[in-house]
Amino acid sequence: MGSRRRVFRNSRAFTLVELMAVVSIVAILAVIAIVGFRKYLDYAHSAEAVNMVGAIKSAEEAYRAETLSYYNVSTNLKAYYPRTAVDDKKMAWGGAAGDNPDGWRRLNVTVDGPVMYGYAVVAGAPGVAPPSGDLEVTSKPTFPAAPAEPWYVIQAKGDINADGKYGYALGSSFTPDVYRENEGD
Repeated sequence: MGSRRRVFRNSRAFTLVELMAVVSIVAILAVIAIVGFRKYLDYAHSAEAVNMVGAIKSAEEAYRAETLSYYNVSTNLKAYYPRTAVDDKKMAWGGAAGDNPDGWRRLNVTVDGPVMYGYAVVAGAPGVAPPSGDLEVTSKPTFPAAPAEPWYVIQAKGDINADGKYGYALGSSFTPDVYRENEGD
């Protein structure tokens, strides 16, 4: 009796080159996915600034409903809270660091957790010009020279991806809109 040999001529395995090509394609797709996901996260973090500007606007309006004026919390629009030096780290709201923590507690802005942006809000009486020179955005909004009503201006600044390029969000009593510059930075 002869030995039986199976012939595997028709079945074939992947070559090393084919496997390397597949691994390379998967690696490239993974890098693209990670970059896209990181960009998505950066935009999500920049949404914090818009939500916080809205919360500060609500707190200012509540303060005005009680006192008939807005509360001037910050020394100027470049004096940020909860920390004066803005970077890519989160900082707890309600701490003792930053510009005028007692003033921010008095304004009673509620926050769910730590924040990545720094916030400043200045307010003034009717007839007093808003401080547009303190705004750090490149495209500065135009405010009335002598407003007939009390006013406030809010500026948020953050560097959520640590590239040295800051993202900004602005709000004011002059418009319900929130202006954003360098969103995702």
